[in-house]
Amino acid sequence: MIEGTRLAQRYRLLFSVYLSFVALVTFCYGILNVYVKSNWVMGDWLINYRGGFVRRGLPGEVALRAGRLLHVSPMYIVLLMQLLAYGAAFYSVWRLLARTNWSAWVLVMLVSPATLAFQVLDPIAGFRKEEILIGGLGLLLVALVERPPAGAWLVLYLAVLGVFSALSHESLILFAPYLFAAVAIGLGSVSGALRICALPLALMGACGFFVKGHIGDIATAKQICASLGYAVTDPLPPMCRGAIAYLANDQSVARRETAGYIHTFHYFALYPLVTLLAVAPFAMAWVALWRYVSLRRSLLVLAVAALASATASVVLFVYAEDWGRWIYIHLFCIFLLLLFIDYRRQVVPDIPPALPPGRALRLAVILAVAVYATCWDLPHVPIYPARFGYFGLARYIYEYPTLHRPTGT
Repeated sequence: MIEGTRLAQRYRLLFSVYLSFVALVTFCYGILNVYVKSNWVMGDWLINYRGGFVRRGLPGEVALRAGRLLHVSPMYIVLLMQLLAYGAAFYSVWRLLARTNWSAWVLVMLVSPATLAFQVLDPIAGFRKEEILIGGLGLLLVALVERPPAGAWLVLYLAVLGVFSALSHESLILFAPYLFAAVAIGLGSVSGALRICALPLALMGACGFFVKGHIGDIATAKQICASLGYAVTDPLPPMCRGAIAYLANDQSVARRETAGYIHTFHYFALYPLVTLLAVAPFAMAWVALWRYVSLRRSLLVLAVAALASATASVVLFVYAEDWGRWIYIHLFCIFLLLLFIDYRRQVVPDIPPALPPGRALRLAVILAVAVYATCWDLPHVPIYPARFGYFGLARYIYEYPTLHRPTGT
């Protein structure tokens, strides 16, 4: 038992190093987004209500008002919100691992390019508004892990998280079943979860219905751009040509663009393969946890929630080319919920499983995990040549100065 405890401490130390690496790289990417004035990442968060109420405008309105109050650029407020969302997600993973037995599926899932390292391996994939929902889900699970808060507090938290998510990016409504699954598993009652989640989910849906009538247009984009201090030109200044300008596009434009991307970049050849790689540790987790009869109800709740969300989110794959992002949201939410289920299974940490007997077999297992963790990635859009995980990332960083340059104001 003492040897098992020592091994668990060693695993946790190694994971601490890995999580610190992920957090540091994520922080550096956030600073870089501000430096280059990313018109998709930062631009999406800077959409505001200066041109009237419009979809996705709440974070930008908060950033604009806070920036004026504090006399700083709203970009720094956006960066703070982004880092807080990532911090919540990372802390939640750390907290849910507090008494893990470091099973094989846990180890592989932690180093998967489709979970914690998603934004590390695809530098322009991260810092999107889904981190609001992911960080919020993580904090909800941490709150539920020991003694669930009073029902009124859960309703309030879910209502605030749901409304803020829906008014930040309407697509996040499609992932609301994971919030319901968290409450149902945490309380051990589907009926109790229905009572608590009814109002928050109704508010979230109402927000989604409302923003459908406020999709924006080019006039809205120009007013938003002007509110950020840019001289409005035709075409718009570089900072406003990404997510802000995209407000002028309707569903028919989005559908045509997505169809073009699917054909040009061979989506149906790439994404089934990387999705299969990504879900492998999830299949391992399901097999490992299903052996515990007491967990089967929770696993079924998770399965139903995942199926409902996946069915609802099919529309995203039709109208938005960021297929890797949508897959990532599903996987990270399921990842958090599996860690939550596994945490509740254990009263104290079990003795961590030993590596297979025989030196050759041990080396083979270590090599397999290393290859899995480092040699592939889940691109949010496959517009760049295959990067082959961290090796391709090194080449991307080396070539970065020729790929991206700071844009003017």
